[in-house]
Amino acid sequence: MAQLRVTLGDAAFWSGLRRYTLDHAGGTVTSIDLERAMEASSGRDLRPLFAEWVFGDGPSER
Repeated sequence: MAQLRVTLGDAAFWSGLRRYTLDHAGGTVTSIDLERAMEASSGRDLRPLFAEWVFGDGPSER
C-alpha cells in the first residue's frame, strides 16, 4: 500500500481507496478489484505495479 500511495500520490490514492471500499462494502474482494479502483481513480495502467508488488511475477499480460 505504501508503494501504491507513493506511485499515485495522496489524492489519487485516497480517492481510489474510497472508491474501493464504497463499491465493495460488505462483499468479497480480490486484488484485481483494488487494482481496478486505483486505475479508475488515477487514470493510470497499474498492471505492471500490481504484477510486481502484489502478484510477485513481474510485468505480465493479464
